[in-house]
Amino acid sequence: MKYSRILLVLIFLTGCSVTQQTQNANVVISVQKLPCLGNCPVYKVSIYSNQLVIYEGKENVSKTGVYAMKLDKQKFTELQLAFLQSGFFEMEDVYSAQIMDLQTTYLYFNYDGKEKKILDYYNSPEVLKDLVKMIEDLNELYEWEKVDKK
Repeated sequence: MKYSRILLVLIFLTGCSVTQQTQNANVVISVQKLPCLGNCPVYKVSIYSNQLVIYEGKENVSKTGVYAMKLDKQKFTELQLAFLQSGFFEMEDVYSAQIMDLQTTYLYFNYDGKEKKILDYYNSPEVLKDLVKMIEDLNELYEWEKVDKK
């Protein structure tokens, strides 16, 4: 973790903005939670092929604004394997119902040229919720640096 933080600081000190760092990398995994009528957390987490993670906290979250950190290779691979082993590519594209005011969550996964986006509103498999939890746990496992997204 210390190595990741030093690497992240060096990247920012060399003048590379978040936009520059993500221009040559593809989003591999993302989770986005949209607003609801209540106090739902609204945020987006994007994990790039260069292991950079960008968190954008909007509402009802402990961190608002844009934050970045670099995943170690082991955690990056662990997340990819979790998505693959979950059967993500075989799941439905939409989990929904005619129910008012639940939170919409989008999950995206891109692996080896294959990509899929799932809308989770209601009645999704438990394994899908577990994937979201793994991404949310990154907030607790790593130190984030607040950045300006230029």
